[in-house]
Amino acid sequence: MNCHDDYQNITALLYRSPDFSSYQVASSQTEKVPYDEAMVNLSNSVNRINIAIKDNYFDQAQQGITPLQQQLEQLSESCAGCHKDNSAKKIIMNESKILLNELDQKLDQSDSKLSARKLGAFAVKICARCHSIHRLTYDLKSQFE
Repeated sequence: MNCHDDYQNITALLYRSPDFSSYQVASSQTEKVPYDEAMVNLSNSVNRINIAIKDNYFDQAQQGITPLQQQLEQLSESCAGCHKDNSAKKIIMNESKILLNELDQKLDQSDSKLSARKLGAFAVKICARCHSIHRLTYDLKSQFE
């Protein structure tokens, strides 16, 4: 074995993965927040919708969809820093619009079970898709620094 083979993965992790601590995400027309704060805000928005569904407050859950979509739009703007072909933004925005529209329809039916499933699908297909790559590499990278 040689050094390149032995340390190729760690080197790529340390020097080729993004450092999200330097990213800022718009939270309004004039204000930007650190990336980790934007992630907390997104999580809070999803959790508010989830709690409203569990409590059968379907109108409140529906009211949370537009702000969540806006937060995703603001987050997706930061994807272009690394994803030059804009594919990440297209995936996030196109699929999230479809899933959140479907969630809105389930909420119209006042069905907590179907609404919760649709919100879960959103979390897996949108949140987990990016987290599976970016959050894991970010956490691993921080272990080596």
